[in-house]
Amino acid sequence: MLLSGITQKEFVAFYLMGVTGIVVRFLADLWYGIRMDRNTPYHFQWSYFLKGFLRVVMSLIVMAFVVARFQEFSHLLVDINFPNPTRVSDGNVPVAGITAGSAFLLGLGLDEVLKKLVGLGDRVTKRR
Repeated sequence: MLLSGITQKEFVAFYLMGVTGIVVRFLADLWYGIRMDRNTPYHFQWSYFLKGFLRVVMSLIVMAFVVARFQEFSHLLVDINFPNPTRVSDGNVPVAGITAGSAFLLGLGLDEVLKKLVGLGDRVTKRR
């Protein structure tokens, strides 16, 4: 009931592909911060650790929701156009199924969105 039309094995496979995308994006940002960004401090700071930890935890939770409920909002993420006018019976809207590649790309994009949200939250708390 919670998985909305996919099996448990599919959920695990797509979730792991999404987590792979999250990890790739997170490690790329980490590498950039260490090697390229001159503003990165040279010693450990709890604020950076907590921001990264919060970002990873939020990404894992949101990724589980996105994979489980992908078919419900796939029409918002994937534009489905038919070459010929087609009537869908019973008023159903066409849906796109999630694939391993799309789960990986969702993981990459999701981590970027959550990076911006965590950064925005950090800036708001520093102002107060």
